[in-house]
Amino acid sequence: MVYHCAKGGMKGADANIYRNMETTERFLTDVNWKRTDAEKKYNHKIAFTAVRMYVRNALRDGLEKIKYSATREDIEKIEAMQEELFGSDFYNKAALDLIIKSADQIFYKNGLDEG
Repeated sequence: MVYHCAKGGMKGADANIYRNMETTERFLTDVNWKRTDAEKKYNHKIAFTAVRMYVRNALRDGLEKIKYSATREDIEKIEAMQEELFGSDFYNKAALDLIIKSADQIFYKNGLDEG
């Protein structure tokens, strides 16, 4: 939404990057996947970090686009989301999904859409 592009258009706006993270998360507990636990954890950490970075960058860029029209409350919410994503120990998919959904609602409310 922030970048007004189709899938794979730019700056990590690609569902395949997110799906890769989901796949590595499923493999964490898959005993049939022929990798050591350390390899599984490493692969998931790399994939999750990539998604987290792209979301963090989209929050930054989206905030730049709405900063003059958004309420102080919306700006503070986006800033809190950014701060949460800066934590080096943030690997919680449910929390990440909530950040994406909440940011999407704020951006839409402030005039950004998928167009």
